[in-house]
Amino acid sequence: MDNNENSAVHSNSIKVERSEDDAKREQDELQYETYQTWVLSNYGDYTKTKTITNKKYERIVKTLRGEIKNCAENSRFRFWMKLKKFRLGLPLPGTGTLIDENQLYVLENKNKSII
Repeated sequence: MDNNENSAVHSNSIKVERSEDDAKREQDELQYETYQTWVLSNYGDYTKTKTITNKKYERIVKTLRGEIKNCAENSRFRFWMKLKKFRLGLPLPGTGTLIDENQLYVLENKNKSII
């Protein structure tokens, strides 16, 4: 084989690899879209589940920052947040200062007894 034939074969193998990559990418995107739709319908923001979606995460953060006004409509949500002990930032022991003030934490409940 001369150089022209080698480059033609190499070029064809690259095209095959790219088309296989494209097909795989399309299959992955379709699978993600199908799964995402199923997850949101079963574990969405208004279902009773332990899953925290991005939308619910943003609502928790905004509520903790005071960006959402306290009112009767969100009192149940605020009570749930307090019960779950969501906090922005992690307090350093003995100092009272917070680290990672933009990070959401769930504090451990040490007084919880298991029956």
